[in-house]
Amino acid sequence: MNHGPMLMPLLRRGSAFLLVAMMMSLLNACSARRMVHRPVDTTLDPAGTAVRLFWGELSFDLCETVVKDEVLSGVLRKPGSETGASAASRAKARQTTDVWTGDEGRAKAPKARSGILQVYVDRSFPLVPADAAAVGTSVAIPFGNISMVQVLESNTGLAIVKTFGALVLTAGITFVIIMATKDSCPFIYVQNGEDEVLVGEIYSGAIHPPLERDDYLALPVNGDGDCNLRITNEVLEIQHTNLAELQVFDHASGERVLVDRHGTPHRLANAMAPSTARSLAGDDVLDLIATDDGIPFVDGGRAPDLQSPAAATTGMDGVILTFDRPVDAAQMKLVVNARNSDWLDHVMSVLFERMGDQFKPWQEAQKTGSAASMQQWCRDQGLPLAVSLQTPEGWRRVDQFDLPGPIAERDAVLAVDLDGVEGDQVTVKLECGYRFWEIDSVMADFTAAAPPAAMTVGLARAVTGEGLDVTADLLADDDRYLHQPNVGDAASLNYHLPPLAVGQARSVILHSKGYYDILRDPVGQPELAFVASFRQPGRMAGFSRDLYRELSGDQDR
Repeated sequence: MNHGPMLMPLLRRGSAFLLVAMMMSLLNACSARRMVHRPVDTTLDPAGTAVRLFWGELSFDLCETVVKDEVLSGVLRKPGSETGASAASRAKARQTTDVWTGDEGRAKAPKARSGILQVYVDRSFPLVPADAAAVGTSVAIPFGNISMVQVLESNTGLAIVKTFGALVLTAGITFVIIMATKDSCPFIYVQNGEDEVLVGEIYSGAIHPPLERDDYLALPVNGDGDCNLRITNEVLEIQHTNLAELQVFDHASGERVLVDRHGTPHRLANAMAPSTARSLAGDDVLDLIATDDGIPFVDGGRAPDLQSPAAATTGMDGVILTFDRPVDAAQMKLVVNARNSDWLDHVMSVLFERMGDQFKPWQEAQKTGSAASMQQWCRDQGLPLAVSLQTPEGWRRVDQFDLPGPIAERDAVLAVDLDGVEGDQVTVKLECGYRFWEIDSVMADFTAAAPPAAMTVGLARAVTGEGLDVTADLLADDDRYLHQPNVGDAASLNYHLPPLAVGQARSVILHSKGYYDILRDPVGQPELAFVASFRQPGRMAGFSRDLYRELSGDQDR
């Protein structure tokens, strides 16, 4: 890898190593959330919440939950079949976001996860006898045998993730991480009747002017008439949005259209789940990958103390998927529903502090830096989600999914050319750095039909919260920008969608472009030896792995 274009500005300042290390701020992709790990204690209350247990390689829904005398009790059910209060709670949590039509015409929500409590049980604990059928068994789990609890809940429409965790108390281990508010890309809200729905973030990771990029966000809009969005700055950064237009696709009911990171639209008419899905360690994770259920695959889907040998050795996480290939299929459209992890934000917070008082000089130098070098560094460190195709000659990297940010899962699509692939199956590998991504589902669509033509709908009017008309700033890809320098800055955007023919369905994509400046003020001397190590490909993933071990107190793993 040639670091010359990246290093030159800081070489002139005698701080060359800082640039390489700080490139990982590209990964600081957009979160206004907090993640807190703390010991499991008497505040644990599963009432009215869907509970999912993870025990070794197995997972269950826990129904009829009760907490008494620091013991969690309930009845084990098959995942996805929770009943009673748990099911009702999950259904209620989804009511405010079921606003667009997905595959087969069913309602599909943009999932900012809420109403789910994930409990990791120590594998050594005898959850059920070896000779007993697990489903339907009543269990009682002392708090001391709970490794970690993740409480996923929403707050005023925003996806807020609060994590409460502890390693085995009998081992005398405490695991405390307190996360500060993170940087974030602009948030996009859609007006749905009287409600406003948070859809996701745009141009994640574009933290310098040379990294300004296009983004294509699927919106929960499927009708005609007025379409109202809101773009907001909710954290300490300065956001610069160049363009905000809609791409509208009309198609048959039961289909949808997504636009990939290259700006190419793809018709999806028959998305199918993989026939097999295994982590890099060989664990079967099909139940986590096959459906959009808000329970993500991350690190093999297992508790942190059950880290896979593959990731523990290489610092990489991933999944290998096999799809049944229709006869004569020459292309596969891979659809991933995912987000970046909260852990990734924590890693970035640690790194920023270690950059010390050289952060701001480095940030200024990047305004004229090489975008190509920055992007290559990210690929070398496993920051994007890499896509590889298995061929007779071995694995061939074909593309990558860009950073979506961690505020909400979003669907992303990539076309995979099957030239050179033999047989009636297609095998792909998705790979990233240690705990960088959370993948909810992966689908493949072999539909050969071309997508319908896009209708571009320009902005009708954009007004800030102070009443300033900023329409002209967002109409075209030019040198005019909507600048949002303050927390709380917002602009309301209005579009007029054309009439929708009877019997037709509609997919609406927000095409935006922009970049943002992160606002940080680290102090002190930079750790030059530490930052120099990030010149090595894969060092970011390895650092993430090592930091997780250190914080969990398991440095021998």
